[in-house]
Amino acid sequence: MKTIQFTFILVIGLILTNCTHNTKTQSLLNYTILKDEVYDAPIKAQVALKVLISDTTITKQKVRELLTSLYDKTIKRTGFKYHSNPTNIFIYAYTSKEKAESGDLWIGMIWKSYDDTQPKIRISDTQLNSLTL
Repeated sequence: MKTIQFTFILVIGLILTNCTHNTKTQSLLNYTILKDEVYDAPIKAQVALKVLISDTTITKQKVRELLTSLYDKTIKRTGFKYHSNPTNIFIYAYTSKEKAESGDLWIGMIWKSYDDTQPKIRISDTQLNSLTL
């Protein structure tokens, strides 16, 4: 009887864990990668992404979550000639192709340089506020 109860609790736990993971993934903003540039040299392995956010309901927290998720995926990339993973990462999120082409009008960015131990995130209040005008 205890074996059946343990199995039942284990199965329910796995189901709930899986549901939580799926819910988290589904809550990310919809996006498209516009540009994925890789620089692979002895001094650094750099990945720079430009991402277009296609959702209309954009918040500071949602941008932060999207950038963090993209960073977590990018830092795990392999296949570089001189380094096992990227040493430098720059991810810029935009709300239109025109803003992405300008390069300066990002709504959020996350970056990590070679000597950084943790990534840094910046959200543009100016770009965020311009969405509500």
